[in-house]
Amino acid sequence: MDTFNQLTLTLFPGLIIAAVTSYLTVHLSLRRFYSERWWERKAHAYSTILESMYMMRAYPTRLLRRTEQGRDVSKEIQQELQLNSQKGYDEINKAIAIGTFIISDKAASYLSDFQKEYKNVDDTKPLFDVMESHIAIIDNYLNIIRICAKKDLRVP
Repeated sequence: MDTFNQLTLTLFPGLIIAAVTSYLTVHLSLRRFYSERWWERKAHAYSTILESMYMMRAYPTRLLRRTEQGRDVSKEIQQELQLNSQKGYDEINKAIAIGTFIISDKAASYLSDFQKEYKNVDDTKPLFDVMESHIAIIDNYLNIIRICAKKDLRVP
């Protein structure tokens, strides 16, 4: 009996420590895994937003460049640019709707501001002025959202 008690006293603490260590290791590993997955989702959301804004910017930029050069944009290219710009705008609407579930409160607020400013450009002005206004608004908010993304993702 004495040997059994001695063996129990020796093995039991080791088994407890092994079980607790295993549990903590698994728990911390899962926590890190979920944290990394969440970071990836946020990074993807911000990338999609920035890409969408860039797609929206391509349409007025190309039209302005062609107008300044005195050249026309073919109907096919104009339709493709408009379609991409609309896709970008739709992605921004989606990001606003999803909002703070994935991106920061501040970024969602800035996207709403962006949408309002973009919509409220006075389209009774000459096309050249409207396009310049759209580019300026997009450029401004591209920088703002980029800063929000870096801060939210803790990227230097």
